[in-house]
Amino acid sequence: MRLRNRNTRAAYARAVKQFFDWTDKRRLELHEIEATPLPPIEQLGATLPKPTIKQHLAAIRRLFDYLTTGGILDVNLASAVRGPKYVVRRGKTPVLSARGSAQAAGFN
Repeated sequence: MRLRNRNTRAAYARAVKQFFDWTDKRRLELHEIEATPLPPIEQLGATLPKPTIKQHLAAIRRLFDYLTTGGILDVNLASAVRGPKYVVRRGKTPVLSARGSAQAAGFN
């Protein structure tokens, strides 16, 4: 399945590149990744905000999904990796009065 959003595709590409840079530093081949734990979340969290970490993990999960469904790897290691909890809390939407609603809708 192809990602339709160009910005998401670019972000996923950067995340996958960083992942492969990480494997290159450790001189890991593709078949060796199965036996090696993925980069610790704490290591990513030291430099990146939580939403970015979650996006990186989504990209890596998608990569491993592709590799397992294509028969290149036996197991999707990334499917078990959990990202940091991140909840966005916003204030409540203000309730408009009947008059304010009519003004917003242009019924003056």
